[in-house]
Amino acid sequence: INNLGIYLDSSANNNNISNNIINTTGTNTNYGIYLASANNNIINANNIKSGGSTSDNFGIRLSTANNNTISNNIVNTSGTSSNYGIYLVTTLNNNTIFNNNITTSGSGASNYGIYLLTTANGNNVTGNTINTSGTSFNYGIYLQSTANDNIINANTIKTGGTSDNYGIILNSVVNNNTISNNIINTSGTSVNIGIYLLANVFNNTIFNNNITTTGSSSSNYGIYLITTTNGNNITGNIINTTGTSTNYGIYLTTTANSNIIESNKVRSGGSGASNYGIYLQSTANNNNITNNIINTSGTTTNDGIRLQTGANYN
Repeated sequence: INNLGIYLDSSANNNNISNNIINTTGTNTNYGIYLASANNNIINANNIKSGGSTSDNFGIRLSTANNNTISNNIVNTSGTSSNYGIYLVTTLNNNTIFNNNITTSGSGASNYGIYLLTTANGNNVTGNTINTSGTSFNYGIYLQSTANDNIINANTIKTGGTSDNYGIILNSVVNNNTISNNIINTSGTSVNIGIYLLANVFNNTIFNNNITTTGSSSSNYGIYLITTTNGNNITGNIINTTGTSTNYGIYLTTTANSNIIESNKVRSGGSGASNYGIYLQSTANNNNITNNIINTSGTTTNDGIRLQTGANYN
């Protein structure tokens, strides 16, 4: 650990960290507030700036910390790459992250607004405003590796960079979460995705989100499910995707099975070809697609609902 604004170490519990102005700077690994094995603390109304000349700068980091409340903070992190607004890692349960204003930016890649990693269960992430930017791989909210039963609700998310910008991503054993009422805008040249479910992601509810993905090039997706993403419920979302070509409102591929896609309003358009409202490709089976309103536009081959070879029993 290099530079720390405020640090609570093992069993530092039931503290109130409020109304502080914190600035940490160095080459890398700078932390505004860091809680390690500290529970039942309040982090409220702090103004935090953490930046370095290289990578790994954190606004607020919690490690093995439960039942903490992080609210009403202004967080700015910057550096080259791997900058995190709020980062929760390794056994983080029942924390509340509410009404924070988070800006993460880097001159390189991999900038995160809020990141929950490894056994992060039962957390509530609500009402935050998040802006992330860098060259590529910029994430609004990222849940990874056994992040279950969390609520992601009513956040306003904007991610932008040259490519690979994601609003919300669920990756690798991320189950039974509720993603609802979020406003998501992703933009860049290409591969801009509103909500992305990847690799053993089951039984999540994605409801009533407003998603806009735009790119100056191709491959912009509203909601994207790939690789054993089963039993998810995608209902009542408003989705707009635009770019040159291959822009999809809702895209399921590679064993994305038994999902419900219902009552969504989807608009997908481009200045080129192959813009689809809902697209099932390659072993996307047993999905239920009902009562959706779809508009597509482009030069040629723009389909409302398209099922490709190997998409069966839908």
